Amino acid sequence: MKNLVLIAAALPLVAACTNVDGTAAITRIESPIWHSATPMETKRAHFTKKCQNFGFVPGTQEMTQCVMTTWQQSEANSGAAQTGAALIALGAETLNSPAPAPQRSHCTVTSTGARSGVVGHVSC
Repeated sequence: MKNLVLIAAALPLVAACTNVDGTAAITRIESPIWHSATPMETKRAHFTKKCQNFGFVPGTQEMTQCVMTTWQQSEANSGAAQTGAALIALGAETLNSPAPAPQRSHCTVTSTGARSGVVGHVSC
């Protein structure tokens, strides 16, 4: 019975995790993750609706241009392109950099006591 109550309480929270078009809401719309994970048709519908709200008429050349421009600006503003390029550059830099040379230390061991080999002090 307790499990049933927990499931019933969680259902509204799960239902709230969807976009208007019914797709899973994994992140903020037009964020870098949204641009990389959202299906093309969902993105096309999103930007078409946005351009309709601007006053463009569906099926016109102006609407097509608005959708393309708005989509490209959104990707650029989200940092998706810059993030990808930065990660590629970091990977290339890491692969091309030489490994650091091993550090060597010179230590002196001073033994004390009656028996040889008993360490009393190590200085490096």
